[in-house]
Amino acid sequence: MSNQVTKKYQELLDLLRTLPKLAVAYSGGVDSTLLCHAASTAKGPEQVLVLLATSCLLSRQTVLAAEDVINSFFPATTRFHQVDIDPLADRAFAANDRQRCYLCKSRIYDRLLAEMYRLGFSTLIDGTNLDDLNQTRPGLRALQERGIRIPLVEIGFTKADIREAARQSGLPNAELPSNSCLATRIATGTAISRERLSEIERWEEEVHSAGFPGCRVRPRGDHVHLEVQEAHWKRLADPAMRSRIAAYFQAIGFATVAVDLVGR
Repeated sequence: MSNQVTKKYQELLDLLRTLPKLAVAYSGGVDSTLLCHAASTAKGPEQVLVLLATSCLLSRQTVLAAEDVINSFFPATTRFHQVDIDPLADRAFAANDRQRCYLCKSRIYDRLLAEMYRLGFSTLIDGTNLDDLNQTRPGLRALQERGIRIPLVEIGFTKADIREAARQSGLPNAELPSNSCLATRIATGTAISRERLSEIERWEEEVHSAGFPGCRVRPRGDHVHLEVQEAHWKRLADPAMRSRIAAYFQAIGFATVAVDLVGR
């Protein structure tokens, strides 16, 4: 690690050692994985509770990958619990207005806090990083209202810092693209249904299998928007690949297949 990131990582360990009975809100992404690793290093794996909230908003592949990181990288004494949540039980969330993320995060963190207390832990921490504060994230209010600590922000970790520390720590998902829940693919104001979420999951699996991991598929009426990582644009430019993807979406009823030139 660079001297700056090494210093931040040591400060993170020092901070985590002062927090009692730690539970980590884990998603399988690199941010929360680094936080789990740091907490395990600072406190000992048996002294840290790792909580994964599962729901219809996460693809099955996302959950499997998150489980695999815990099972393959972390010590066997790691206390790992999954907490199943039904966000669609909240009609306000399913209506999908601009408060969707806040409502969802509120439900998730209420459940994680309840599970944490049930198991005898007292401090919940989240993997939000400094760069996240520069984005529109209504869900951050849910953390603040519940007093959930965000150590990576407190120490000043950017996303680049996190990836550097993750690589040096040997985390298997150090280069994993950032992800978000499946509901983010649905336009604000369009109701969220279990069926639509399942369709999006299936569509993204198809594009992923064509060689575009980390892709996002956003349905918009009779057309669909694709987002792929910039590193994969050359592959997408291949005429045969474009024809394959266009034919797939047209066969299921989309008139137009568009690619976001900003990328991911």
